[in-house]
Amino acid sequence: MKKNKKIRFMRILLLFALLFALFGIGCDDDRDTQCYEGKVISLNQGSGCFNLIEILKPNKNTGLPVNSRVSFDPDKYNGTLEIGDTVYFMVNGYEIWDGYYFTNCSPPNYTCQIEFCDL
Repeated sequence: MKKNKKIRFMRILLLFALLFALFGIGCDDDRDTQCYEGKVISLNQGSGCFNLIEILKPNKNTGLPVNSRVSFDPDKYNGTLEIGDTVYFMVNGYEIWDGYYFTNCSPPNYTCQIEFCDL
């Protein structure tokens, strides 16, 4: 009788181990929790305007507010960016922007050093 209980216990333990292996344990990747979701709203293609991303969804730490415009360096993106593209990024540093701009260009709210996320 004891041998049957031990075998049943081992089968249940093996089943749980298999389920965890197949479905994971539900942990968020730390990098994903630091990423903002944004939309490219302006690219300086010789116009003198800023390269801007508008924040659509904040990261888990909610450092910068939604609907903020942040400047960025598009050369750090692996690929081609177009206006309207959705991007995911981490902010490594930022400052409130306090500078001049042309009246036909939207200014940023923040100048940022960002790193694009691979989601």
